[in-house]
Amino acid sequence: MKLQRSFPNRTASIRDARRFIGDALATRHAAESDAVVLMVSELATNSIRHAGSDFTVLLTATAREVRVEVTDNGAGAPAPRRPAPSDLSGRGLLIVDKLAERWGVRRQRSGGKTVWFTVAAHRLASGGVGDSTEPRRTASGNQPSLRYRLS
Repeated sequence: MKLQRSFPNRTASIRDARRFIGDALATRHAAESDAVVLMVSELATNSIRHAGSDFTVLLTATAREVRVEVTDNGAGAPAPRRPAPSDLSGRGLLIVDKLAERWGVRRQRSGGKTVWFTVAAHRLASGGVGDSTEPRRTASGNQPSLRYRLS
């Protein structure tokens, strides 16, 4: 699956980008959905707050991996900050760094940048208790039921 959507430079676009990704991943990649939606929200916020520009979200999802690219017209090279506990912002790329399998920044020839990340499906799947990856059985014992959590 490959989907792309552009968003205008306005605060409501952050919500719209979250909804776009959440809806796209809801059925095929439910395990990745929460983490990916959170990371998209952080990158969309950075596009609005720091780049002050419209942005485009590109989602590429396969059975093995979800890749998201957020492209805006902002200059500079985003880097994780070290916010104090009392700081109200500055944690977006730290969240991406923690949740993503890989991430990076690519400069665009036409100006601007793309911040991208990947999430591997196997990294998010878990048995739901401790670090077990064994599926939990339903009460009937017939169908395996996987529970997911971030590790």
